[in-house]
Amino acid sequence: MSARILIIEDNPANMELMTYLLQAFGHTVLSVYNGEEGVETARRELPDLIICDVHLPKMDGYGVLEQLKLNSGAALRGIPVIAVTALAMVGDRQKLLAAGFDGYLGKPIEPELFVGQVEKYLDQALHSTISITEPDAAVEGGNAARPRRTDRILVVDDLLANREFICCALESSGFQVVLASSAKDGLKRLHEAAFVQQCLQMGAVHFLQQPIEAHILIREIEDCLRLADLESAP
Repeated sequence: MSARILIIEDNPANMELMTYLLQAFGHTVLSVYNGEEGVETARRELPDLIICDVHLPKMDGYGVLEQLKLNSGAALRGIPVIAVTALAMVGDRQKLLAAGFDGYLGKPIEPELFVGQVEKYLDQALHSTISITEPDAAVEGGNAARPRRTDRILVVDDLLANREFICCALESSGFQVVLASSAKDGLKRLHEAAFVQQCLQMGAVHFLQQPIEAHILIREIEDCLRLADLESAP
């Protein structure tokens, strides 16, 4: 199963990153950009969990929480609400929890930890079954080579959310990652990091549809590297 998660966040970049990460791990995301719409959506959709920024237009996070926890029915009051904020003053966390938030995440979020942090507030049945890597037994013969830490992967994507997610997935599997935000920047990185020969050997023959699932990404890269090794062998 997967969870239906409502995100109330007015910053497009933050919304994009959180949405991408949750969707990549199989969850359904409802996105709204102000507090009033967040309350309306929560009442209408009854999500499994709500992630709420503290500083919001029209109604701040505390106002949203009051509407959800004090002025709504039992079904809505039982939904976990996690505060997300860049506040860093002593006592901020205690203030948020005392106000009634079920949890607290600081900004900027940590992409490699975010989904796990959110799932702590979900029933176990709603946790993602997707992992960063698959067991060796899933590969024919059961003897798949683990990623070689000398392998470098160039990631070219104009979306920050995509770059950060792919980077954390690859680095978690032992790869060295070089990031580029445009084709021009990618070509520059390509020559700087001496990727040219490896790219010519591998070719651009694999395609993944977004949002990318981490374990599929790792599997595709490992398949490409194994193929390149076989083709370059004497």
